[in-house]
Amino acid sequence: GKGTDAEYARLISHTRSAADYEPENITYRHWLNVYRWRSVSQITDPDTGQTIISEALMPTVQDIVAEFHKARIVCPTYGPSYSMVGQIEKFVLNDESGAERIRKGFRLAPCDPIACFVAGCLDVSQGRDEDYVEKFEKAVQLDGKLFRDVVKIYVNYLSRPHLAMSAAGNNIDRLYRVAGVFEDMQYNDFAEQTWEKIKDLLEAQCSRPDARASAFASLGDIYKRKKQDNEATIECYRRALALDYGQVHWRLELARLLAEAQRFPEAMHQAKICLQLRPQLKTAEKLVADFSVNPAVFEDEIKLP
Repeated sequence: GKGTDAEYARLISHTRSAADYEPENITYRHWLNVYRWRSVSQITDPDTGQTIISEALMPTVQDIVAEFHKARIVCPTYGPSYSMVGQIEKFVLNDESGAERIRKGFRLAPCDPIACFVAGCLDVSQGRDEDYVEKFEKAVQLDGKLFRDVVKIYVNYLSRPHLAMSAAGNNIDRLYRVAGVFEDMQYNDFAEQTWEKIKDLLEAQCSRPDARASAFASLGDIYKRKKQDNEATIECYRRALALDYGQVHWRLELARLLAEAQRFPEAMHQAKICLQLRPQLKTAEKLVADFSVNPAVFEDEIKLP
């Protein structure tokens, strides 16, 4: 992840103290150089995801590489250090000997997520299609945060959106991310297929007796996005709120949907509950003001004793 210069300076300082105190401790040595590398490699090309290193930082990068090699001498079987130094050599310094170190890192540490991920990147760069899918899958299994990077490689770099879709599996959060990436890259057919898959999964969740409120709200949001039957969308939000009364955001959405369906007295009722739950909430105040000038609401209010 990205950190501020101050955060990295603090991390590096603490880790350096630990590494100086226990020079034989490979883990301290390794992470000291990982943090040093991360602190200088924060700028990436938005299209390719490649790290951009300025000329001024090159001596630091060379020093980090040298320190990784010293760590390898201390512990020649510690895979993550091979993977990290190989990655820098191959993809930043364009040194081909990095490729062998990446492969060795993966052999030594097949259950390290970064070792798997970097070995997958090497396979991509060498056109070994049948190999990288398996490595990326394992990397994501070991560390879910890598999913975003894998999707970027599949979609932005390789232009193989179907791989991103299958990598997401039936994980709804991952499918949402993939759908967003497809829309950004204008893979409209794939985006549509992904939304359809999310809808099917949510419908299956909502049909279970233990369905959660958030599943109904998410399904309502999908129906709205797909401009489906307004009635089904309203029903989703009603069921979500029956399970979680205090969700003002969902209730505002329900009020808007009821207004779209010309059911203004019901919409007004929901907007007023929002104000009871969150007095002075501007969006709710505006809805109440808008609805109150509607003739149907006016008549409904008069009928009240």
